[in-house]
Amino acid sequence: MEHFKAVKRTSPKLRKLILKTLETHEKYKSSYLWRPSSSASGRRYAEKNFPISEYSIETKEGLLTVNPNYKESCNNIYYSLNIQLGDKKKSIRSLKQLINDKSRRMKNEKIGCSFPNLIFTKVTDKFEAYVSLMDDKIREEIHMKLAPCSQEEFLQEYKKRHLEYFKEEFQI
Repeated sequence: MEHFKAVKRTSPKLRKLILKTLETHEKYKSSYLWRPSSSASGRRYAEKNFPISEYSIETKEGLLTVNPNYKESCNNIYYSLNIQLGDKKKSIRSLKQLINDKSRRMKNEKIGCSFPNLIFTKVTDKFEAYVSLMDDKIREEIHMKLAPCSQEEFLQEYKKRHLEYFKEEFQI
């Protein structure tokens, strides 16, 4: 298992790995209905050559462990991404925040800003920032249930479900 430190800054190697994790997650999150390899050796080969493996990141909050699981059976493909901060389960949002916080800090340092917060020009900009940090599964469930609805209704429902699922408030 690889171990990274990201207390102050994210190394280019870690940043690349997190982006690859996010990209791989986006690709494989709906892989259940895909067709697995027809032979056992093909299925084991696909499992062995999965693009990402387990790694950990030392952050200010503690040790963040990222563990992707990929398995193929005769009929289905199973994929999950387990993220934990200590013993507490986290969502993909924690990786997205790590990338966003570090890139925002770097951007602010480059232009000489002393504040790390985003400045939104429109309400929709703020909503898009919220959406980028949401858990994909919860967001899609709400979209299927409530759409069409206002941004405020969507955000209120997401905050409620996020609290139920992760036992923590959704914040930006």
